[in-house]
Order: sequence, then C-alpha cells, then structure tokens
Amino acid sequence: MPSLPDQFIRVEAKDKTVFNYKAPCNVSSEGEFSVLLDGRLEGIAQKMLRVNRSKEDEPYHSWNQDVHLKHSYGKARVCAKKLDAAAAFICACAKDFIEGEQATERVILYNATLDVAFWRAGAGIYPNGCGPGISQGRWWIPKTKAAHIASRNDAKEAFAIGIGAAVFDKITTTRSTGKTVRFELVKDEENRHDQQEDPALKLNSFTGLNLDTDSATNMEMPYTPQAAEFFYSVLIGLCKMGESLDAFLADKERMQNAISQSGLKKLPWNS
Repeated sequence: MPSLPDQFIRVEAKDKTVFNYKAPCNVSSEGEFSVLLDGRLEGIAQKMLRVNRSKEDEPYHSWNQDVHLKHSYGKARVCAKKLDAAAAFICACAKDFIEGEQATERVILYNATLDVAFWRAGAGIYPNGCGPGISQGRWWIPKTKAAHIASRNDAKEAFAIGIGAAVFDKITTTRSTGKTVRFELVKDEENRHDQQEDPALKLNSFTGLNLDTDSATNMEMPYTPQAAEFFYSVLIGLCKMGESLDAFLADKERMQNAISQSGLKKLPWNS
C-alpha cells in the first residue's frame, strides 16, 4: 500500500486547548485512502460512526457516508474514498475529544465484603443448614448488592466482614457522542497540617485502603461531611476490633481461660 504525505490534524477548542496530530496516510490499489487514527480518538470515532448522519440537524451530517474504520496490527485507520473526508472525520473526532463539557460532583464510593455463609431459620443461625425448623429457612444473602455472596459451594479459608470507603471527585464529561465518567481521589494537594479537620481527607487517610473505581461492587452516595465522618468511624471501629482480636488470639493463656470458664461474655467483641 503506497504511502502519502502525512496529514496534519490541528483542532482548537473554545478554551484554547489545542489537539495536534501528525497522521500517516496510505492509499490502496483500489483507490481507498486510509489515515492512521490517534489511539485517544478510537472510542470517539466508533461512537461518531453510529450517529445518524442523514438528518440535517446532526452536527456531522456532511461526512462522506463511506467513512469507516479498519483495524490492523492493533491500530485503527480511518478509510474513505476521499482523503479530505477521512481527515475531516478525524478533525471532528478531535474536536469532540477536546471540547467536552465537564461537571464535577464530590461523592463517596463504598463497598462491603461479607464473606460469610450460613442457614437462617427464624432467629437461628445454622452453619451447615441443619437443625430444627430448617424447612422454613434459607441460605443467608446480604441485602447489599455489592457484597460478595458466600455459600457452601464457595469455600473460604476464613470468614471475613469488612468495608471500604473513600471520597472522590466524580468527573462527568459530556460530548456529542455521549458521556464518560472518571473518578479522582480527593487528596491534600496543599500539604496542610489541619487535614484531620477535613472529613474527606480524614476518610482518605487510611493506609492501605485502595478502592478500585471500576469495580462493579461499588456503591455511591453524594458527599457530605457527616457521611465521611460516619465511614471514618466505621473504619476506626474495624481497626479497634482487629487490634482487640489480635491481642486476644495472641494470648493463649487468656484464650484457654475463656474456654475453660465458658467466658463468652469476656470475649473482646462481647464486652
């Protein structure tokens, strides 16, 4: 496929943001032109081609109907019978890429880990699904959709209950082809010494807690200082529970004493 001079794509947005791209070009023996597409524009290009271009009120109705995408060696090319049509299509994609309107909303993402399994019959819990009244029972299923549902067919090394929560800025970019959403963790960019007074920064200060913003298990709520303080208190409570349980299990004498005296009330989580 013979090469042609590169096409120089330059688009400037209303806020003076500029998109520059030098696009390699080829022409096939059948006379079809192809222009290598910048990888950042591929998703937009795919959406653009789904726009109904037959309506005069559509912003891109003048595109050549023969513009299409081809993929080779993991890269996309814009192909058309006219080189100008391919270049115009890429310019439209670039314009849409840089001119999207952004809206930011502060939210709390949270999730629950409920890796426990038991049979619930009335007020009773039956670990193996056996016991009085089980004909009226059922395997326990958490109400939170984000929770992992453990069962007897999903064996775990240890039962676990936990929660994750953090404050993010939810940034929604609206373009002609649709909306995209990304999350940015709220950080102390100014290195302030009073960050513990900011509920969002307090909640995000937990070491080792890293929420995957793309996880389908996440739940979301609008940010309020009260909500951040609530999740902060829950996580502090889990830290205290972990510390107390670790101390109890590490003290064999204390454990044996509790066992011999049937001292269930002396267990750290019952005190």
